[in-house]
Amino acid sequence: MSWCSFFQQYYDSLAVPYDVILVELDEGPMFVSNPGNFSVGSLDLGARVQVQFIHCRDDVGEFELPVFALLVEP
Repeated sequence: MSWCSFFQQYYDSLAVPYDVILVELDEGPMFVSNPGNFSVGSLDLGARVQVQFIHCRDDVGEFELPVFALLVEP
């Protein structure tokens, strides 16, 4: 996993700074998303995460947005 923080406000409704993560899925592809339950300041490279879905709505309709949460292993 890798990450970056954006400080440029590209849209009026978007609060800055905001974090973006790049997750390598177990299947191989890379996935760009938002952190679900953590800040990138607390991350280590290679941290394990799991997908969660947030119910969202926009002008087109409703959808499930995938975000990633830190994997808590027992």
